[in-house]
Amino acid sequence: MGRSGEVTIKPFADRSKIEVVFGDVQPKASIFSEEFYIGSVLSRRLEINGLLYADELASPEEKSLSLVFETEQRKMTMDDLRNDLPEEAKSG
Repeated sequence: MGRSGEVTIKPFADRSKIEVVFGDVQPKASIFSEEFYIGSVLSRRLEINGLLYADELASPEEKSLSLVFETEQRKMTMDDLRNDLPEEAKSG
């Protein structure tokens, strides 16, 4: 098991598995993961289904997350793309 908040993404042929380790969390406490990004080239609604595992649960709980993407297509040059990057990405 990794450190608390660690995100692991495992790609498969037709889907990806996202695992987030939260370690020991007290009831009603908040905890955050590392940043990760999910995107779409099309405007759409995406339902992500998952399982929540915890020592206190007799069996995993099914959870669902709804994402809504509103996209637009535009022509960009490489310079346009570089200028849209956050500052920390430009220096890396």
